[in-house]
Amino acid sequence: MASALFFLKDRSLRKIIVVGGALILFLEVFVFNYACFGRFFGRYTETPVDLNSSSVYIEGIDGDSLAGNSETGVLVEIPSLSQPVYGLKLDLDFESVSEYNPGTPFVQVTIDAKDDTYQACYRYSVADGNVIRDDDRSSLIRLNLSGNVHALRIQFVSTTGKYVVRGVTLNPPIPLRLSPVRSAILFGIVLLFCLLFCLARSGETCNDRPLRIRQLCFFAALVFILGAFSMTQLSFFDNYGYLAPLEGSEEEGNQITKEIVDAFEAGRVSLLEIPDEKLLALDNPYDWSQRIENEAEGLWDHLLYNGKYYSYYGIAPVLLLFLPFHLITGLYFSSASAVLIFGILGIIFLTMLFLKMCDDWFARVPIVLLFCSYLILLSSCGIFYCFFPSFYEIAQSSGFMFTAAGFYCLIRSNVVYSPAQSSIAFPQKKHASDPHRIRNGYVALSAVCLALSVLCRPTLALYCVVSLIFYGFGFFRIWRDTYDCNKKDRKKAAKRLIPYLLCFVIPYAIIGGGQMIYNYLRFGSFFDFGIQYSLTINDFTRSQFHLDFVQIGFYNFLFAFPHFVARFPFVESGFSDLDVNGYYFIANKNAVGLFWKALPAWGVFSAPFVMKKLTGEEKKKFVFLLLPLSVIAPLCIIFSIWESGYGVRYCADFNWQILICGLILFFVFYVRFADKQLKSFLTVFFCGSAVLSVWINIALLYEYLDLSGFLADSAMSFAGLFDFWI
Repeated sequence: MASALFFLKDRSLRKIIVVGGALILFLEVFVFNYACFGRFFGRYTETPVDLNSSSVYIEGIDGDSLAGNSETGVLVEIPSLSQPVYGLKLDLDFESVSEYNPGTPFVQVTIDAKDDTYQACYRYSVADGNVIRDDDRSSLIRLNLSGNVHALRIQFVSTTGKYVVRGVTLNPPIPLRLSPVRSAILFGIVLLFCLLFCLARSGETCNDRPLRIRQLCFFAALVFILGAFSMTQLSFFDNYGYLAPLEGSEEEGNQITKEIVDAFEAGRVSLLEIPDEKLLALDNPYDWSQRIENEAEGLWDHLLYNGKYYSYYGIAPVLLLFLPFHLITGLYFSSASAVLIFGILGIIFLTMLFLKMCDDWFARVPIVLLFCSYLILLSSCGIFYCFFPSFYEIAQSSGFMFTAAGFYCLIRSNVVYSPAQSSIAFPQKKHASDPHRIRNGYVALSAVCLALSVLCRPTLALYCVVSLIFYGFGFFRIWRDTYDCNKKDRKKAAKRLIPYLLCFVIPYAIIGGGQMIYNYLRFGSFFDFGIQYSLTINDFTRSQFHLDFVQIGFYNFLFAFPHFVARFPFVESGFSDLDVNGYYFIANKNAVGLFWKALPAWGVFSAPFVMKKLTGEEKKKFVFLLLPLSVIAPLCIIFSIWESGYGVRYCADFNWQILICGLILFFVFYVRFADKQLKSFLTVFFCGSAVLSVWINIALLYEYLDLSGFLADSAMSFAGLFDFWI
């Protein structure tokens, strides 16, 4: 805070810092620690309870100690009391952490009580709490009872591990404790508001300060990347008790990092594992119930076809990373490293795509709106659900990376740019560069990346189809420029069409043809990716389409409402299966619709109004480019998910595409149609949307982590910093 005041020269910003710092100090002392002061408003005497006294009834004694575990609890009953009780301090010993054993992270406590308002029998569950390992504050449980307390009954339960109850104290002193972590988080929020205030007040556009938006976006990207790295480490540690191996080398692997690699090295498209005879003898091996009933073992989430195992996961990561690494080192590249590499590169390419759009399309939009849009875009893009060391996320993160890279190169190639003077009609000197000419190198790179995205996730083939429309715009642009040339230069200019066409036709033909041959060698069909032969929870060969299943995906991916609650992180998922009667696989119930966690996405619905104000050329680009990319293709992907069920990580395939459409329409409206008052409102709307989007997405990611293993105690202690009233 002092350094911020020293470096900031603006009096308004200094005022915000001072007021924010004073507010944080007030919250720390009087709000987050308000329980410390409540003890002074009453006559409360600190009283240790003698657990060896004959007046104390105890269940769960093991030897000389009050010991419990995940199967048996401990009950302490204090039947003879006659005094006010403000709270309890519970002294417990926990089983320590050992290899592959998280020990006892916390013990659940439930308290029954008799007070002056209810004396004949116990009032059940008047208080509860969690005593957390290495968190003294959690051992203090406040009570809000009336008058004298006549009896207490305390039930200790642990879901994992062992514990010993050492002591119980009535009315313990509650110390004042300030939290540097909590203060730093609150001060970071104050700084964010200062930044948005400064940007909004300056009114600078991307045209005025092109470097400013780059600095802000790349700094935000760095923060998000550090967050992604932390998520991978936290998830791995919570499951295994140690950090993810990021050196990239392992002696074992999974279906993608090892099994496909071994098969390719052996010159096979089928996996090396031989199916169990019991599995092959089943009438329908794809029926999970038959496999269970007949004790037929099958490799989970593998394909079984003609008596052999296959993998339906994309081979692009294998060919580009896992196979070369194994050939060179003899080791298998780790999933954690791969997910981080693909995900971080995807974030970088998405950032570069957004900045390129700022340069070409949003030059007159204020920087504050662009920065808020970037925060919303990155926090809502869905890639952060993939930063976990599992082979499922390898396909998702690599597909995200190649799609973002493909469309960045596509926009960078200028196929949809319409300069006033074409470099074809006005040839440049050798080595001279026209910034608006079509760049065949980027055209080829975009085709390579988009084709490789299909080799990561087949559903991304829809974006390859959409890209053909982009390439078509480039073709007609070259054709138009050729037609406008004089007859002498027309033949020379026309020669540009052939290299341009080859730049995207050859990558699609080679990479797409390779995938088709791979499909044919496995399943006898060029277009069969094999998903229906999967040995998983459902028989995809006989699963029946129901429109109700499609509606579940549309609702939860796009429209599910967030639930705001009074406990950290204060937002919960709004998942709903819409009461569908039938089997629908749900991988997780983490869902808040895109239109609520990224409010500018609602801009998609303003298309009819905005289109009335667009020129003929702009209408063509919206209808033939933006609509297929950001509406038709994403909706088709959501539609196709019905068979696989709901998994929140799938949103990485379509979230950012839909959001970009909403942002573009909002910016067109802002620049061309909004008056001064409406522009002020939109500025406030985007700032509020950015804060809300970051908050909701962080809350959902916290819920998605499911911290219940080695980090359960740390997660609960962190939540306790903000659940101060519990």
